[in-house]
Amino acid sequence: MKSYYSSLIFLIFIGCFGQAQESVLAESMQRGSEIYADFCVTCHLEEGEGIIGTFPPLAKSDYLAQNRETSIRGVKYGLQGEITVNGVTYNNIMTPLGLEDDEIADVMNYIMNSWGNFSDKTVTIEEVEAIEKRFTLLRQLLLLQNRTLLEVSRLYHNQYPNLLQHNVLPYLQVYYCLAACLPSCFLLLSLS
Repeated sequence: MKSYYSSLIFLIFIGCFGQAQESVLAESMQRGSEIYADFCVTCHLEEGEGIIGTFPPLAKSDYLAQNRETSIRGVKYGLQGEITVNGVTYNNIMTPLGLEDDEIADVMNYIMNSWGNFSDKTVTIEEVEAIEKRFTLLRQLLLLQNRTLLEVSRLYHNQYPNLLQHNVLPYLQVYYCLAACLPSCFLLLSLS
């Protein structure tokens, strides 16, 4: 009898916890729908269908399901370059929307749980912040590499002008470029 009551209490607890999570998601999606109407509907349209060849669909999107982090980063920082959504290639620019991390989480929850999309994991503010930190680290590393390459180039031009006559300088620049770029390549691979 004691195990029966324990099991009953456990099931009630799990049921309440599940309802609380659904309530949090529903509230986030409600806020996200308002953000979507203000910022996203112009390009992706009311039902998330997009415009074929120009603005990718968000409805029943295989891209959202397979590229969660990239999608969140795209809302935060914009997205540029070629992507394939539901078998159609898009090559356009999505500018950064200027949203706060909580707004990004809300609009992503709305998009990822509307129009035939379903995500079993709620996008949280902490997840959005973590993506921001990694992106900021990569940006800082790339800026440091650019400064380093510029300094190396100045050093060789100023201190070793005869290297220009012997065509050695381009080889040194390639060497330093590769040495400077390798860390960011490894970082990019680890982020993907």
